[in-house]
Amino acid sequence: MKALPIIFITLMIPLCIAAQDELLAELQNDTIEEELLSGTFKSSRLVLGQTTQQMGKNEIQVRISHVFGRVTSGYQEFWGIDNVENVDIALEYGISNNFQLGLARSSDYDKTLQGSWKLALVRQQSNRAPFLNLTYHGSMNVYTREYETDRDFKDRLEFVQQLIASHKLNNTFSFLVAPTYVHINQVPTDDHGNDLFSTGIGMSIRVTASMRINTEYYYTFPTYSDDIWSADRNALSFGLDLDTGGHVFQILLSNAKRIQTSGFVPTWNNDRISDGHFHIGFSIMRSFNF
Repeated sequence: MKALPIIFITLMIPLCIAAQDELLAELQNDTIEEELLSGTFKSSRLVLGQTTQQMGKNEIQVRISHVFGRVTSGYQEFWGIDNVENVDIALEYGISNNFQLGLARSSDYDKTLQGSWKLALVRQQSNRAPFLNLTYHGSMNVYTREYETDRDFKDRLEFVQQLIASHKLNNTFSFLVAPTYVHINQVPTDDHGNDLFSTGIGMSIRVTASMRINTEYYYTFPTYSDDIWSADRNALSFGLDLDTGGHVFQILLSNAKRIQTSGFVPTWNNDRISDGHFHIGFSIMRSFNF
């Protein structure tokens, strides 16, 4: 695969949208800001997937996520909690109210380091159009693992592009749709796909002022070998958000073992839903303002 054009385009996107974001900020007045809806979702991720929520200007959020072993492992493995499948530590910073940057590191098999960016293109108004949020999210990931055979740098790269649309119906219910494209420069075999297309759908239900129930499902289209692709491996996740005031704590359940989008969209990384091989996990989020 020729990675250089993709790398160039991916790296140029944040520079272009940052300039655009500054221009939009200058044109935006205080009246419009007061009419923007807030709290569509509790955080920048619904369970594992991204939402349209993002950091405000000069806001920084630290997120630590864990995914444990299979719940079907039984009581001897404490339903998977004895085994840690993945740990992801993420840092997100709001350059402005519409644009944020992120850095994350995952302990998955490839030891993935991720740089990400998110731009709010459209924001839902409280009493007039537009009636939805539209956000672009992108990332470039690097495998940092030392493999048995040497890999060129380009063969360690993968890319994610998403256009996420959401709507807050009322103070109780919000939902989103997230068309997603993932490109992996080097896949395990020729039967695995370099280019993956997926659509994520999700919803969040507010139970109390400090509790939400979330669910999401990512359907990855069968663009690679039928021997590997299986609808039964599409990522299905559930989450319970608990806002403690200073922190947001989320308990999750998912058939995905990888936390980053580029990890769970390729279905070969996920367990089969029909086998009941779900994983318990949790995330802790803490935000600071500077």
